[in-house]
Amino acid sequence: MNAAFGQVCLMVDALARKAKVEFVGYRLLPMGSFSKIQKLVPAPANGASSSSSSSSRSSRRVVLSDTASMRRGSTASTDPAGQQWVVYATYDLHGGPGEFTTLNRLLLNSKFEQGLEALLACVKQLAEYCAIMDPVEFNMPYPIDKDKVGGYSIRPRTSSDAWVRACKCLTSDLRWIMAFVTLVAARAEAGDAARSGKGASAAAVTPGVGRKV
Repeated sequence: MNAAFGQVCLMVDALARKAKVEFVGYRLLPMGSFSKIQKLVPAPANGASSSSSSSSRSSRRVVLSDTASMRRGSTASTDPAGQQWVVYATYDLHGGPGEFTTLNRLLLNSKFEQGLEALLACVKQLAEYCAIMDPVEFNMPYPIDKDKVGGYSIRPRTSSDAWVRACKCLTSDLRWIMAFVTLVAARAEAGDAARSGKGASAAAVTPGVGRKV
């Protein structure tokens, strides 16, 4: 199961990079069976009160476009708008030995459950980006709301049947996102190829273009 969530983390990270989307408030750390996710918060301004920091945190909802703005392993980063972000917490996307058995499910590390909820938040941001790109063509089958996907909680403390259904819903959503991101990327590449082809054709028929004189 740890390996499965590690693959999901890697997939979400790869899709975000392909779509040139940075997650707001989160940083994925794909590391195989020991993957993690970091919760980021805006760095408090000098002299600013904690209440103003909390207010700015709740009001900021901008999708970042600079994929290099948040570097893995750093404790702080700056987005294209100049806002500094710092690591608030690091959550696990894996459980310890025996944590996926029925008897130990209630003893799961809360960081794992928080990590799964944070992962859903990243998938939701990616889905919102896809919907903005094409609200007609993109229609994700299972909506995400906090810790629930398709109405089922991703937290393992729930019944095993509900948790399995939540995982299946998440998998279906990721397939939709992958198909859409791949389609958009293919269209963009086709457009670039068409434009470069027109440029090459123009150079071929224009006297003096591309020739030594």
